[in-house]
Amino acid sequence: MIATGRLVIMVNKIAELDLQVVLSEEVSSPMSKSNNAVELGADITDHTVVEPVKISISGVISSWQDGQYVSSRMSDVYNQIITYRNQRTPLTIDTGVSIHDNMFITNVDRSRTNLTSQGFSFSIDFEEFFFAQLEEVQLIQSNKRPASIGTSSGSQPRNSKNTKGEEPQKGGKGSSSGKTGGTKEPSDQDKTSVLYDIINT
Repeated sequence: MIATGRLVIMVNKIAELDLQVVLSEEVSSPMSKSNNAVELGADITDHTVVEPVKISISGVISSWQDGQYVSSRMSDVYNQIITYRNQRTPLTIDTGVSIHDNMFITNVDRSRTNLTSQGFSFSIDFEEFFFAQLEEVQLIQSNKRPASIGTSSGSQPRNSKNTKGEEPQKGGKGSSSGKTGGTKEPSDQDKTSVLYDIINT
């Protein structure tokens, strides 16, 4: 059995687990882009988004450590990995080539055969999580009041009294304006017209 390297899982930059036998390691750092179709049918890319890093590792955990047999090592390591997953603990993964922060365990697979009676094979998937940074903004309340809707200041409502408290004058007989209200009396010239003779016959 040839190991490709070691993988150290750290919590708060402190080494917690040292997976000494790592058989395979895959690190994916994808990036997505936005496509906008133009009139000729071609896609124009105007923006890219960094996607979370994904790491998949597989290896073997045995009861042997530093040349000594430790019967509880298998269960201790496995239970610690499951605890990280269930508690959603942010981890730092040191692959020996690169270090990745804010990694969470998304899947754990474990298998045993007759060839690994004193250990088990494992496969763990990690994914990077992005955290939003909140910013507190103080709002300033304005003392300005909105303008009222309706009669503006200084204007006089319709059919209101004048400044002397008198009712507005209306046209009609006996009005002070001297104009005669109601039906207009025909003049002498109108009485000689043909239309006047027809109406009054």
